[in-house]
Amino acid sequence: MLASAGKWQIPGCPWKPSPAKVRGFFLLAALMLALFSCTRPMVKPAPESPTAREPTIRVLLTSGSEDQLQFNGTYRLAAEEADYLLDASHGQFQVSVHNHRIVLKSPARFFDLVDPQPLTFDPVSPKASFVWNGHSYRGRLILILSNGQFQAINQLPVEAYLLGVVPNEMPSGNPEYREAVRAQAVAARTYALHRLQHPAGEQFDVFSTVQDQVYWGSGGRIPELVQEAVEATRGEVLVAEGQPAAIQYHSTCGGILEPPIQNDSAASAQPDSSEGLFHCSASPLYRWVEKRTVSQLLHNLAAVDGSAAKELPGWQKKGVQVALHVRERSPSGRVALLDVEVDSRHFPQRGYGVRQVLADSLGRPLPSRLFFLLKSQKNPALFYIIGAGWGHGRGMCQWGALGMALNGNGYRNILHFYYPNLTLKKLY
Repeated sequence: MLASAGKWQIPGCPWKPSPAKVRGFFLLAALMLALFSCTRPMVKPAPESPTAREPTIRVLLTSGSEDQLQFNGTYRLAAEEADYLLDASHGQFQVSVHNHRIVLKSPARFFDLVDPQPLTFDPVSPKASFVWNGHSYRGRLILILSNGQFQAINQLPVEAYLLGVVPNEMPSGNPEYREAVRAQAVAARTYALHRLQHPAGEQFDVFSTVQDQVYWGSGGRIPELVQEAVEATRGEVLVAEGQPAAIQYHSTCGGILEPPIQNDSAASAQPDSSEGLFHCSASPLYRWVEKRTVSQLLHNLAAVDGSAAKELPGWQKKGVQVALHVRERSPSGRVALLDVEVDSRHFPQRGYGVRQVLADSLGRPLPSRLFFLLKSQKNPALFYIIGAGWGHGRGMCQWGALGMALNGNGYRNILHFYYPNLTLKKLY
């Protein structure tokens, strides 16, 4: 702590000094000042605690037996017999598996690699990138052979990873969305750092899909708003007991937030609103109506329940009586238990299974579990689903964050609203 200067006061004296004594006093004062100036200790601010280094993250791009690979810039492949430099001049490689080997074949090169565990391609320069199945990525590419297939893994710094996540999770084209995009950057970083401590797989940390966070690479053009948001919030995460929190976020809550999983028994639903205005009301899925047929319902049931799959041909042949019963709802009103009754047999569905059994004809799950059912008055084989929102409803509502940003809220206020029990901390 730096001391502040005070005012010095010289007590009054009953005697009147002579000119010689005055000169002596000032000479003595000057000498003491000079000695003090030479010997007083330097006051330094307390040293900052060591800054943590930015971690890297391993992202599973695909797991398969045949994909496409191309290099933009130079990459080094370190093989047992030699190091190879690969770039755009080698054309597009077809990556496949033959006889438990990874094969890379292009018009210019051919590699048949024995026991490539792992096979690592390192960028020679920071600007180098590779294209995997049409998407451009920066950082290292790792191919690992596992159970007759290869896993394609992109390893890169967390901040570079966020550049490929944020634009796929949050609209980033409107400057008025700036604070919401910053909130999304912090949420995505928090999720990633928590995953580093709890990896999704043995060889990778996160999936590149909605199983974790949607990541399509950071090797292409990144929206300016995303770059600014990631840089402005660098290293900031939401923590619980000093560690990156296990957070969730979703597209649209429909005006009612679901309590966190760990607090379901004690918490009540939280309205996603301020001064009577619902934050996510601009979302295209704020309110919706879907219709389903009994035939589609039975097909969906067979897809999620093995015993129902065995019964489906007989049901289709003879016809059945079908009824839907909402047995439980969560504190927010979302359907927690849906009972599908077919000829007095019961097939209970919970959680995501509720959305799956009510999927559309293309197999797309119902947008959310915040709904009620309505029978058709004219067609007994048809029913309607009137609902709200898109996603599980926990954590930050992304359309709600956009609404809060448009109403003048900063990203810290947005994060505090959706994660009131967590603390924002800069880790690096």
